[in-house]
Amino acid sequence: MTPSDDFTREIGDLLEGRYDSVDRISLNGYFPMGCTSGGLLKWCNALTGGEALEEKKLRAFSGTFSRRVRAWGAKNGVPVIDFRIGDNTKHAQAERLEPKEPDFRGVCAVFLARAPAPLWEAYINPKGKVVLYRTKGTSLVNHYYFHILDEQWGHVTIRLCGHRPFAALIMLNGHEWLERTARGEPVRFNKHSNCFVEGSDWRGLDRLGSRLCHEHVFLGLAEVCERWIYSSCLCFALTRQEQLRSGFNYQFCCYQIEYSRNLVFKSGRELDGFYQSLVERTWPLLDLPRLKTLFGRVKRPHRKTARELQRRIEHSEHDLTVLKVKFGRLELKM
Repeated sequence: MTPSDDFTREIGDLLEGRYDSVDRISLNGYFPMGCTSGGLLKWCNALTGGEALEEKKLRAFSGTFSRRVRAWGAKNGVPVIDFRIGDNTKHAQAERLEPKEPDFRGVCAVFLARAPAPLWEAYINPKGKVVLYRTKGTSLVNHYYFHILDEQWGHVTIRLCGHRPFAALIMLNGHEWLERTARGEPVRFNKHSNCFVEGSDWRGLDRLGSRLCHEHVFLGLAEVCERWIYSSCLCFALTRQEQLRSGFNYQFCCYQIEYSRNLVFKSGRELDGFYQSLVERTWPLLDLPRLKTLFGRVKRPHRKTARELQRRIEHSEHDLTVLKVKFGRLELKM
């Protein structure tokens, strides 16, 4: 069992049980040759057989991607849904669209939304040579969210940019992995939404959850990515023959990992009272002078443009209190 921290031991008498698990895992998928202009041009020559590259051909890939995805969705009965910028209902709609068949494996929905991404453009210089260059800043382009049900990881989401070199973001859920692992072992569990609730074997879940922190498990994350990204996502931009002929292969790196420590109280009333007192003790300590010191703003007077520093407290309809501290683009949430 994962060792308890001082906080957990202090409130141990109030707890029915606890378990630790890795929750959200996000991986970046990138094509190394596509990160430089020379590499991307070499790959394009291998793909097209040396045909002259123009900006129109670069942009044509995005339109081809969209047409193929929509045609495939209409033919196979898979919903392809467009979302407006800022629409935060993707996760809820994806859950509603999950097939009810327990043995279903594969793509169950495709979402289309616009998001910022750096783009490559091309032109022919006076010497007749093709020149590739990055545009300044980022542009809003189409991204495709493939919602996939995997036997080992459950609901997997792969976001793929429709422009070369087809950058990807793979999102995995550690609680989904824990649920499917518990099914194959004598571990009792009762899961509601993304949490395990009363009636579960807490020691067994904690023991299984510790496996996900082992090195060999994280080294195997590329397996689930490669199981789907080529055959179910990239295939709409490049056929399998084009992928092999041009040598297109993704590399993966870790972008985000969330570690979840879950404390299950014996009484909901005791939980609410303890939680509210914890908020009352924590919030006054987050005063602005202290925050400026923590973020290093006091030590950097040479900065010409001072970043915005703010703190706020939010309440939702479920009596959930959220503490937020924002410093520029960095935001901490509890």
